Amino acid sequence: MNKILYFFLSFMPLFLQGQLVLKVETIPDLTPVADTIFVSGNFNDGENLDFFIPLEFDGSNWSVSLNVVPGTYNYSFSRGSSSSFEGSLFGAPIATRELVYLGDLQEVSHDVLGWLDFPSASTSTASVHVFNEAFYSAQLDRTRTIWVYLPEQYDQDNRNYPVLYLQDGQNLFDDFTSVQGEWGIDETMQAFADFEQAIIVAIESEQEFRNLEYAPPSISAASDAEGGQYIDFIVSELKPAIDQFYRTKPEAEFTGIGGSTLGATIALYGSILRPDIFSRVLLFSIDQSHKFEISQAIEEYGVASFSKVCLISGGEEGPETAENTLNLALELLDGGLLDMQLLNLVISDGEASEWFWKREFGNAYYWLFQQEENVTTGLSIHSEFEIELYPNPAIDQLHWQGSLEPNALITIFGNDGRFISSQLVTEAVTSINVAELESGYYFFQYFSPSNGQLKTLPFLKN
Repeated sequence: MNKILYFFLSFMPLFLQGQLVLKVETIPDLTPVADTIFVSGNFNDGENLDFFIPLEFDGSNWSVSLNVVPGTYNYSFSRGSSSSFEGSLFGAPIATRELVYLGDLQEVSHDVLGWLDFPSASTSTASVHVFNEAFYSAQLDRTRTIWVYLPEQYDQDNRNYPVLYLQDGQNLFDDFTSVQGEWGIDETMQAFADFEQAIIVAIESEQEFRNLEYAPPSISAASDAEGGQYIDFIVSELKPAIDQFYRTKPEAEFTGIGGSTLGATIALYGSILRPDIFSRVLLFSIDQSHKFEISQAIEEYGVASFSKVCLISGGEEGPETAENTLNLALELLDGGLLDMQLLNLVISDGEASEWFWKREFGNAYYWLFQQEENVTTGLSIHSEFEIELYPNPAIDQLHWQGSLEPNALITIFGNDGRFISSQLVTEAVTSINVAELESGYYFFQYFSPSNGQLKTLPFLKN
């Protein structure tokens, strides 16, 4: 009898074992087709994570059946090596998974978002960092990813930098995270290394909540708009965290806010509501669906005279674009904004699209954050003036002639809106080197921040 009891007790864990099925339903698109998915966990002795158990592929999903006793298990998926463990969507390390297994047959499904050895899925530069993948806002009771662009010299000096807070952050640096394509802000900022640099804070938006969070509340009527809470989130939760973690210039005169379409609407509202926080405002293709609430806010709070507002729209956005933006500009001036602090441009070929904002970001940033002694601007839609490019087609040097002002900005773009190079106009320089460009069509753009003149011309590189 004792021998039988001893035998039963010795093998009781085997009788209690059940079947735990781990399934992986989705993996990153860039995963090599020939790779196998493995799981590593404490299934063996409760502690060891150093072994790799292969999963079987059935044509659509990866899965493995494990005979384990009830308990708590920690595990991670990989492609069979310590360098290829799963990571976040952006290739950053993540915590091991934890599962409480209750016994019997239990099937658990998983999604692998990224791999540690595949950060190349991202098109952002090394100057872009994920500040927090799940930054929690008590104001909104939601989390979101926050990205930060740091100037290239940030780690090489002890300077403090201005900060620009931009909406729809998933579209600003990276094709991998964007919906319609990225703005390429990091590449543009690096090309502007000789100009005044700023830290760029990119705030993720979720499609489910975007219309609510970017909607200014009505002063005169009840509304479910969350624009007030959203601005409070930036001001009282995000900005203090950024100012504490990075070397910023926290004062309003060095802090900007911006966005496109509805993101521009909430940025303008935030600058009106909190001029003690934001003084530089970047508005691309501002959405007109909340112009009544914006008018209410201007009437209620006024517009700080020291604010700088850059209002850029595209002529292809609709027949009323020029009239609507001009009316908004006049409202801002009537509200207290100084004429010299406003740049209002309607650019004939522009659309409410990422390629347009990508192309114009450099000009807008340059005007907003340049040295103040260079600033004298105006209200009107950009004026037409003559610039001649020659030779066109160009081979080595592309020359220009016309009444170009000193310190105006010359920028070369690809025909897809891709930023290529830029330089300032001087009396001694009347050409730009295009020898390294591949054959094809490009755009030459001239922008004078002193009077808002802007001209875009195509040219052919042979």
